[in-house]
Amino acid sequence: MGGGVTIISLVFVVISIPILIWLPAIVNKPPMPYFLVADSNKVLALAVGFSSFMFFKNIHIPQSKVINAIAATTFGVLLIHANSDAMRTWLWRDFVDCVGHYNADYMPLYAICSVVAIFSVCSFIDFLRIKFIEKPYMQFVNRKIQCRKNP
Repeated sequence: MGGGVTIISLVFVVISIPILIWLPAIVNKPPMPYFLVADSNKVLALAVGFSSFMFFKNIHIPQSKVINAIAATTFGVLLIHANSDAMRTWLWRDFVDCVGHYNADYMPLYAICSVVAIFSVCSFIDFLRIKFIEKPYMQFVNRKIQCRKNP
């Protein structure tokens, strides 16, 4: 059932964008095409997020080292690329120039490639942090705990 609800909520998102372009034009107001999905606390964005979570929570995917390695870096990716307003501004406005490529013919490809590239670079940075900082630190802490248990 979760997959169906996810698909229905995605269909509503796709339909809402042209409606919110067309409807304000009738009443001579500026269009607001992404009003219902532009922020994470809007109804349709919340519906897609919740239904997608419920769908993926209930499916059974076998263990995979690759999936687990990528999943281990996702929180680090979030912290690296969206931790501060300065980083978001530099990355998405200055470096990637989302607004400058909005009307380009290749915009969908540009959007997908830039997101994949940023996720990959941030994952690599977080993978290095796990390997060279977190693991040695946790080994050090575990040795100290073991020394205190066995004096």
